[in-house]
Amino acid sequence: MSMQNVSITLVCTHFPGRSFDGYDDLQVGLQVGRGQAYSLEGRVPGDSTEARFTVALQARRRAEGTVDFSGPLVQGKPGEHFLYLTWISAAHPQNPLRRVKVPLWQLSWDDLQNGQIVAHLHMTGTDGGPLAATPKLPYLRWEIA
Repeated sequence: MSMQNVSITLVCTHFPGRSFDGYDDLQVGLQVGRGQAYSLEGRVPGDSTEARFTVALQARRRAEGTVDFSGPLVQGKPGEHFLYLTWISAAHPQNPLRRVKVPLWQLSWDDLQNGQIVAHLHMTGTDGGPLAATPKLPYLRWEIA
């Protein structure tokens, strides 16, 4: 099984603002850890124009051709790995409001061989609030350059 280091950049735009549904000072960051024992890296305000998160991961090609990812930011089980962008109110940072699941399982081993991987995320959901769940087009677009 082959193993390699991978860099993925998340480019986040179209933020919803700093207030939503009674919550103020909204922020979003990359989730490290699980359950109540998590922290957020690179928190940015909910009214940002653009935010970039660059994530260093390890990828391993499995015998059947799928990819397993590992690293402190990787969530989920083999074959279903993802990254969490977690929304919080700064007043209550340990109470996540919403999470965006960035689906690493959509990337193939060939994608990892072809250069820089960029996920473009539109951070305002259909309800006008913070994007949540597993986004699809037009809210998530992968670019392999």
